[in-house]
Amino acid sequence: MRTLLLSLLILSGCRCGTGDEVTPSPQEGPSEPTPEAEPQEPPPSASDYFPMNPGDRWGMQVGDEHHVWGIVSRTEDGTATLFGTDRIAAERFRLEDDGVKLVDPTGGAIGVLIPEPASAGAEWTYTLGAASCSAKIERTGMGIALTGQRVDRCMLIQRTCTHPAGQPFPRETEEQHEELYCAGIGRVRERVRFEPEPEGIEERVYLSTFYRVQGAPAPTPREPFRCDDILLMPSDVHAACGTWAELPTLHADDTPLREGELVHCSFGSDALRFGILQHNEAAEGQRLETHFASVAGEPGELANGVRQYHQAGEGDAPDHFVVGGGEGRFSIVLSSTDPRCSSEGLSRLLPLMQSLVRP
Repeated sequence: MRTLLLSLLILSGCRCGTGDEVTPSPQEGPSEPTPEAEPQEPPPSASDYFPMNPGDRWGMQVGDEHHVWGIVSRTEDGTATLFGTDRIAAERFRLEDDGVKLVDPTGGAIGVLIPEPASAGAEWTYTLGAASCSAKIERTGMGIALTGQRVDRCMLIQRTCTHPAGQPFPRETEEQHEELYCAGIGRVRERVRFEPEPEGIEERVYLSTFYRVQGAPAPTPREPFRCDDILLMPSDVHAACGTWAELPTLHADDTPLREGELVHCSFGSDALRFGILQHNEAAEGQRLETHFASVAGEPGELANGVRQYHQAGEGDAPDHFVVGGGEGRFSIVLSSTDPRCSSEGLSRLLPLMQSLVRP
């Protein structure tokens, strides 16, 4: 739930996009839910619907935009911090006896995101700043098609927060959320609208296109491979290479993504680039060496399955660091001309990249 975020975006004059609804296919996002008979086993708990393991992440599509949401940290008291590449502020959540709660930066509970027990018909209210919020679990035990597979035990929540006039909208405004959660996976769809609709703010529909969640069934890899499915976050680069003042974002070059063709993904700028090549067979030996040499200009040194190369810059030219390795049918070559991501940092980042392309 992004009430605080949306208000901040409005106040900061953020360009919020078109918010056009997307009709998802099984490979692109969750289908419309279909009712299922209520399971005989105990219903999923609130925490089942909202995983909070460090490293859990979700690829979300809204209109033509693609974003990654992820759990970037979790404290000893269980407070999980969620950040998204579309956000200007993090959100914090914690599991308590009465459910998953939205938490403020000081650790104080603000309101219930998902109640415990998470049963159909449950209703609750809370306040969020000046807004009065109410929510209801409309349905449980739903089945949907998600990332090429059927997922059951999904739940629909309707949530409305009423903002008084002047805080932040000129007129009293309802912020309406329709949220779909699936047990073991998390939030897979969310529709956000305002009534009356403020100027410049249109309905937005977020659809999950891919995910990496601890303990969740493995999503079906999309064909052809897409850089969007890497689900890399700025915090990953920070952890490997140190904190950057700016928050770089992942974006793919406009390159046709066909099997056997190099897929270039750049992170932040051309100073940090990822080359991913999908092969017909395992990406090892000559295949990795050829790919590596195409980026570094020479095959580099091989140790424990990882190739490395460092070229010292001449004059004002920066040093060039290259690290590469294989993962299944993929060869991955990381290239950096930014001293913050030297060979040491790239070597820490490579295993994560390998895990993110692993089926």
